[in-house]
Amino acid sequence: MARLAEFSEKWQAKYPAAVRAWERSWSEVVPFLAFPSPIRKIISTTNAIESLNARYRRSVNACGPSRTRPPPSSGSTSPPSPSPRPVKAASGGPAAGKRP
Repeated sequence: MARLAEFSEKWQAKYPAAVRAWERSWSEVVPFLAFPSPIRKIISTTNAIESLNARYRRSVNACGPSRTRPPPSSGSTSPPSPSPRPVKAASGGPAAGKRP
């Protein structure tokens, strides 16, 4: 708590909101700092990845499903079926305009 008091004295006048945030969160921050540095890095990285995934989910939910792909089937792992429309040959190739 002495370190928090030092921090508060130094920054209270310039950054009162930051000091209040640290004072509210101090009981959660101290146990986190007790972990060794490599473990803290893993925890922070995991939180960053989870945050990014949450942003992706919010974005997808806000925009709706993709219109370029059909929705995934229920549990089927087979490849998609072929398109029902016939595929046209590319024009301008060596066989273009020739009939057998």
